[in-house]
Amino acid sequence: MKITIDATGLSPFKTGTVTYLIEILAQWNDGAEPLHQFVIFCTQQTRHHFDELHLDSRFTLELVPRSKLLQMVWQQTFLPLYLWRNKIDAHWGPGFVLPFFKVCPMTVTIHDMTFELLPEVHEPIKRMYFPFMIRRALKRADIVFAVSESTANDIARFIPSASNSILVTHLAARTLGTSQVTQPQQTRVKHNLPISDHASKPYVLFVGTLEPRKNLERLLAAWHQLPSELRDKYHLKVVGVRGWMVEQLERRGHDSVEFLGHVTDAYLALCLKDAICFAYPSLYEGFGLPVTEAMAAGIPVLTSDVGATREVAEGAAVLVDPLSVDSILDGLIKLLSKPDLRRELSEAGLQRAAQFSWTKTAKLTLQALESIASPS
Repeated sequence: MKITIDATGLSPFKTGTVTYLIEILAQWNDGAEPLHQFVIFCTQQTRHHFDELHLDSRFTLELVPRSKLLQMVWQQTFLPLYLWRNKIDAHWGPGFVLPFFKVCPMTVTIHDMTFELLPEVHEPIKRMYFPFMIRRALKRADIVFAVSESTANDIARFIPSASNSILVTHLAARTLGTSQVTQPQQTRVKHNLPISDHASKPYVLFVGTLEPRKNLERLLAAWHQLPSELRDKYHLKVVGVRGWMVEQLERRGHDSVEFLGHVTDAYLALCLKDAICFAYPSLYEGFGLPVTEAMAAGIPVLTSDVGATREVAEGAAVLVDPLSVDSILDGLIKLLSKPDLRRELSEAGLQRAAQFSWTKTAKLTLQALESIASPS
C-alpha cells in the first residue's frame, strides 16, 4: 500500500497535534509491520519532528512551501495531482483538512469543533477558514478520526451526515522525549531548574498554548484572589507556546506567577515531576492532552467540567466551571489545602492515564487506512 500524510499544517513547536502525529508514526516505525510505503508532506521548518524519529526506508519526506497561502493552493492543486499520478491507495489529513478533489480514499482527523462552538476564541482568519474546510473534509472522508467521544458527539451534532463515518481514536501521554531525563540534576542545571525539590517554593503548573481558549485569564484572576497564606506559599508556573493576545495575559502576571514559554520535553517532564498540582481550566478541548500527561506523571489535576476534559478526567480530577473565576478559585483552594485529596487524585490519575495507549491508537488508525485503501 502507498499512503500519503499531509503534515503541512503542523507547528514547528511540539503542540498536541504534533504529538498526535509523531507518536503514531513512531509506533508504525518501531514495528516490523506494516510493510507499506508512507509519504509525509511537511515544510522545512517542521521536518525536524520527523528527522528526530529516525524513520526507516518505508517513510519518505516531501517538502512543500512554508507560506500558508501557498500551502492552501498546494493542498487543492498539486496534492490531488500527486495522489492521482502516483496511484496512492489511501490519504490521511491529520489536521482537519483534505483536498476538494477526491482522487483516492481519504481519512481526516478532527481534533475539536471549537471553530463552531467557540469561534470568538480563535484568530479571525481561522474562524472563516477552518469551519469551511472541516465541513468539506467531512464530506470527502471515508473515515473521520475523532480524538474523543466528546469530539465525535460534536461532529455528529454539527454535521449529522458524518455520523456513520466517525472512529474515536484517543490520544495518550507522550512517550517521545521523556527518555532525555536520564540525569535529573544535570538537566535541572541546564534548564535553570532547582537542584532540589525543596530549593524553591512549591508550585502549581499550567501547560498549554497561551491563547484565549486555554482560559489562562480566568486562572490568573483566580490565582490573584487566593488567600495570602496560599499565594505566599506557592508559585504558578505557566508553560506554553506564545499564541495570540498573550501580551494581555503576561501583563496580568504577579510576583508569584512565572511565564516560562515553550520548553523541551525534558524540561516539561521535570516541571511535571516537581509540581504540587496541575491547573488546566480550558474553555473547551477536543481531548485535553496536558490533562492526560499530568495524570500520567502522578500530578493531581484541576480541569474543566465540560467536553473532553471531563471525559478524560473521569473522576480523577477536581472539576470546575471554566467560565467562573469563583469556581476555579474554590478548586485551587481545595487542592492546595488538602494533601489527602492530592494523594487520592494522584493515584486515581495514574490509573486513568494508563487506560490511554498510543499503541492502540496507532493500530486503529492503520487498520482504518487499510480498510479504505484502493486495490493496488
